[in-house]
Amino acid sequence: MTPSPPWKPRSSLLDRLPADLCTRLAPELQHVELPVGKVLAESAGGGGGNGHLHFIRSGIVSVLYVTSEGDTGGIVSLGNEGMVGMALLTGHSTVTTRAVVQAPGEAFALRAEVMEREFRRGGAFQSMVLGHTRWLLAQLSQVAICNRHHSIEKQLCRWLLLGFDRQGGRGELRITHEAL
Repeated sequence: MTPSPPWKPRSSLLDRLPADLCTRLAPELQHVELPVGKVLAESAGGGGGNGHLHFIRSGIVSVLYVTSEGDTGGIVSLGNEGMVGMALLTGHSTVTTRAVVQAPGEAFALRAEVMEREFRRGGAFQSMVLGHTRWLLAQLSQVAICNRHHSIEKQLCRWLLLGFDRQGGRGELRITHEAL
């Protein structure tokens, strides 16, 4: 992996991997821009989006539940602490979701076949993916409780604080009213 310029947030997941694994993955990681509205992953009856695992470096990506009528609702949002596209490991999904960029940023994309190969090897990559999955489940639980027991004002405060954190502390949060 090439070092990131100091003013750009890095992927906290990739940063925690051992150096030898980073060296092996570096040629496979493609830097991608994340414009608002870009769909990074879609799980609709077996699809996996564009066939990549995305390690978010900056910006905000929302994972949305998609109803059979096409309506959506936010499940969880991710920043440079997260990745999207893990459903590719399962081969199918019984839940219809879509990961969409809500605030612009950048990511590293890893092809599905490379992700599957590294996951099957076990070790640090597999541990990282499983650890992130546990973290996501904890986030989902917290969001469910927050949505049930907190006022809309408290929910907005939580969302804004997480958004600022995920933007790398730049002092501004670029998000559309619709996304909010």
